[in-house]
Amino acid sequence: QDTRSRSSLPAIHLNVLPVYEMGITGNEVRVVVLDDGLEWRHSDLIDNYDPSISYDFNNGTLGDNDPTPHYPSNSYASPNSHGTRCSGEISMVANNDKCGVGVAYNSKIGGIRMLDGTVNDRIEGLALKYALD
Repeated sequence: QDTRSRSSLPAIHLNVLPVYEMGITGNEVRVVVLDDGLEWRHSDLIDNYDPSISYDFNNGTLGDNDPTPHYPSNSYASPNSHGTRCSGEISMVANNDKCGVGVAYNSKIGGIRMLDGTVNDRIEGLALKYALD
């Protein structure tokens, strides 16, 4: 169904309904988003959050698997929300009377916070290795 408010907007459709009808919803799938962090406590994500596939490479503390973005001056009007938005597009839970639904709404989501600080080849390599392990 075309839900555009103006016909001048591009018609973008992921066509996921036929996939859902085949029973494919992300069940038993784990996805890791490497970005500026993940607000895993968000009501659309918390039920699908998997801390075992999450890590923070930007705060300098070994063993920190909390990828929560850091907001300057406790402001949520920050550029550090891209990873959360991407995670929602993927794994936002269905039927919770909230914002929407992710394309793989039964998948587990993890976040690797690596783009909220100095990014170099070492950080990228460690983050990719962690995601693949």
